Amino acid sequence: MNDVAVSGLRLVEVLAPAVIAPVAALFGVWLANRNSARQLAAQLREAAVEATRAREFTVRRDVYLDAAEAVATGNGTVGAMLDLSVSDADIRASVNTTMGKLAKVNVTGQIATLRAVADYTSTLTDALLALWLPRVQLQGAERTIKQLQGQLDAHSAEQARWIEMMKQANVQAAAGKHEPQVMQMFQHQFKLAQEGFGVTAQAQALAVASKRKIYADNFDAQIKWLKALQSLLPAALSAARAEMELGVDAAEVSAIFEQVAQRAEAGMRKLLADAERLLVAQQQGADGQVPPPGDSAR
Repeated sequence: MNDVAVSGLRLVEVLAPAVIAPVAALFGVWLANRNSARQLAAQLREAAVEATRAREFTVRRDVYLDAAEAVATGNGTVGAMLDLSVSDADIRASVNTTMGKLAKVNVTGQIATLRAVADYTSTLTDALLALWLPRVQLQGAERTIKQLQGQLDAHSAEQARWIEMMKQANVQAAAGKHEPQVMQMFQHQFKLAQEGFGVTAQAQALAVASKRKIYADNFDAQIKWLKALQSLLPAALSAARAEMELGVDAAEVSAIFEQVAQRAEAGMRKLLADAERLLVAQQQGADGQVPPPGDSAR
């Protein structure tokens, strides 16, 4: 019996290491795999977070770059409201493009950015509405000027026609076929055309003066709206850059935009003064180009 017990103990002493060692090794492998799995999961979560941040940054960057372009377009549109060389269709297309790009900010922007963009959009809308009536008035004056110019051209053509008729009558008179009554009729018709030209020229001068007054009266308002829009840009820019974790000095940005606004205003006022001098010179030249009297044709 004792021999059996001793043999059993010896068997246990022999088998125990053989059994425990693999189990211990398996347990160690399991622990290592579990730690590796946790590290991999943590790495995957971190990678997912970084990927999400990268996607959000890319989306914000694209949206804010479009918004910056839209702001430049919006300011340019306000600056073009009194410029009749820019068509109404171009104005509408510019406004639609600007508003569409700014609307994208509502999808990606945070509260500070949304508030800044909303302030800009509201001010832009007010500026466009305020300057639309003067634009319509300028267009009306421009149409009147063109219509009167057509009448002036017609009067000039009529004067030229009667001058030619009087020249022919003078040639016939030199050939012995003098007809005083015909010449008097030609001179009378020429005088009527000349008087019509003078009246129409005066009407056109009044229309030109009216157009210049409309522009001058609303130029300061246009500058005021441009300054108002410019003053909103630093807040919007600061909010957008903060979202993209880009440092910015709001005071420095404001100073830069103020300098830009001052230079732009000075340039526009100089342009207005130059245009005014040119219009005066043209008007003085037109006043000096009075057709000759009918007797000069003889």
